[in-house]
Amino acid sequence: PLQEGKDDEATTKLIREAADFIVPLAEKSFPSFFKTKEPKKVASVEWWAHSRNISGGGHQLHYDLDEAGLASVPEGQEPGHPLVSCVLYLSSSSSMPPTLVTDQHLEPDSVASTAWLCRPSENRLLMFNSRFLHGVVPNMNVGESDSSSGKSSRLTLMFGL
Repeated sequence: PLQEGKDDEATTKLIREAADFIVPLAEKSFPSFFKTKEPKKVASVEWWAHSRNISGGGHQLHYDLDEAGLASVPEGQEPGHPLVSCVLYLSSSSSMPPTLVTDQHLEPDSVASTAWLCRPSENRLLMFNSRFLHGVVPNMNVGESDSSSGKSSRLTLMFGL
């Protein structure tokens, strides 16, 4: 299992195998990103993990990019970001809050016109355009827990391709 502060061969192998499985799925699911005049290839994969208490406040809406570097992006240019963002749900219960993805992006005057909710389900993979604003909806069932599953944490593994 993944352990905080531990970077060993088993963890590295697990992450690499997960990424190797996800990259072809993303390439197939987003052909307009990868099958262009100048085909793009995934050159690197950024990953991170979250363990959040399910009675917590969700995760603020954000874009998958380097927010600290936004101020240095020349006017009219888009900041660097992954092509596809992925959320792999490692746990699920009926009381876990969903991920919200909107079609709002960083271009001036962009306002979301569509939004999607993805409820956690163990081994579910959510993939979406990395330009989209997204986050975790705050849990409105604060204090409730899913006694049938005994799970109190929303475990996810994220990948930026």
